[in-house]
Amino acid sequence: MRGKLRRYGNDIESREREFNALRKYTDECSEELTLKQQQLNSVQDLIEKCTKERKEKEEMTMSIEKALVKCSEELEQKKKQLGSVQNSVAVLSDEHLSEELELDLVHSMANLIYEELKEKEQHFNSLENSVKERVQDLAVKEAQFEEHVKERVQVKIEREEILGASEGVRNGRILQMLMNEHLKKADLFLSEISSTLEGATRPCKVCVRSYARLLS
Repeated sequence: MRGKLRRYGNDIESREREFNALRKYTDECSEELTLKQQQLNSVQDLIEKCTKERKEKEEMTMSIEKALVKCSEELEQKKKQLGSVQNSVAVLSDEHLSEELELDLVHSMANLIYEELKEKEQHFNSLENSVKERVQDLAVKEAQFEEHVKERVQVKIEREEILGASEGVRNGRILQMLMNEHLKKADLFLSEISSTLEGATRPCKVCVRSYARLLS
């Protein structure tokens, strides 16, 4: 009888040890799950931040394109005015008009328009250099952000490998794939900005003011 009681007692102690071990394992799993949720939230915050920056860059690109179109139209109009003045000078010369005052007025108008166009061209060249510097700066920041995200994702993957959680590793790899896809889209966006600026027509003073407001 005592032997049976002893066996029962040993069995109870064994089951208690198993229960304690199981409870400890459950607590560890709960802590690990909480840590992975925090890591996931951190990566999601980075993705949202990158998406917001991309949207702002898209809006800025649209504003730049509108300003370039408007400035191109104004430049064409000024060229037509200059051509009209030059035609007037040619007609006056062909007809050998002696009204020197009228000729001086026409020449003054032509010189005024020419100087205005020259000034606009200088402003545009200065603005074009400023925009290129801005694009280069954006490219550097984009590369820095990309490197930062890669480092964060790599740290999370290494941490998950140390913990030996196969499910966490798969989640980390999925997150890395999503971030890589997003970074590729960001690189494509920068390439589109560069292409737009390289192919843009020569704008004027209105474009200078518009860019100054966008870059301020």
